[in-house]
Amino acid sequence: MSNRRKRFTLYWIVVLLAVSAGVSWGFSRKPPQPDYIPGRVLVQFLEGIAPEKALLIIEGEGCRVEKVLKRTGLHLVKLPDGMDVPEAIERFQAYSEVLYVEPDYRVELLEEK
Repeated sequence: MSNRRKRFTLYWIVVLLAVSAGVSWGFSRKPPQPDYIPGRVLVQFLEGIAPEKALLIIEGEGCRVEKVLKRTGLHLVKLPDGMDVPEAIERFQAYSEVLYVEPDYRVELLEEK
């Protein structure tokens, strides 16, 4: 093997080692956080559902109401330990009294310049 070919091979070995080191060290980050707040969902019941019935459904799933928005009747629901947001959504969607359920999405306000 010629010296030129050896240098070329050595060059690519060094490049590949540098790239693999960069991938394993420089690009190791925490996994991305969900765009919603874990442990909470928003539940909207159909119009005409009694507040007592809504509370019974929420507590029946082992959850608790953190807040009810008076204007809309939207319930901010705290999930019990061990229940994740996708599971809670699936459970609440099974009730005919529930209009919709969704994650408590994170909102970032932008400042005007």
